Amino acid sequence: MTRRGLAVLVGGVLLLPGCLATRSQLAAVEADISRQDAWNDEKLLQFEAELEALRAENEALRARLGVTEDQAEAFASVIGERLQVTAGRAEEADGEIGRQISRVEGVIAETERKRAKERAEDQAEIGRRLEAIVEEVLRENTLLATRLEKLESSAFTYGQLHAVQTGETVESIARKYGVTAADLIRANDLPNANLIREGQELLVPGVSE
Repeated sequence: MTRRGLAVLVGGVLLLPGCLATRSQLAAVEADISRQDAWNDEKLLQFEAELEALRAENEALRARLGVTEDQAEAFASVIGERLQVTAGRAEEADGEIGRQISRVEGVIAETERKRAKERAEDQAEIGRRLEAIVEEVLRENTLLATRLEKLESSAFTYGQLHAVQTGETVESIARKYGVTAADLIRANDLPNANLIREGQELLVPGVSE
């Protein structure tokens, strides 16, 4: 039953005997129902328009999504190809780097071998030079020792004879001639410097008469 039919039914009920409703009240009820129908119709049209707009927007989104998916697939394909190319280049670069590293390692190893050989040769040469220097020093020391012995021998083989006087000592005699007591004792092979006697002749080394 429609709202207008409901209004007619309500109006008929109100006009039954014993009801206090008047025709003006019935008209007011019908007018309210008509306004309500008009408002409902307007809202229904509004809802239908909004629904249609949503449907259109949904279709547009679906269309855009389809384009986006196609673009994403194309982009993924391009990226995949580039990745493959990049991977191939990376493998080539790795191989070249490995070869270069091997060459550098070979050069370093060869350089180390040469340096080790040179160090060994340098050490051997230094050892030979040190041995030569040591031998030269030993020869010089031997010559110096020989010369010193000769000098000492010559110093004690010539000099002035001194006859010991009463009260003289080795020290006083040495001071008199400007020599050391040790030289005087060594030149005369004195076992005890305190046991010289009067009249004993002592050689004063290095002093001429």
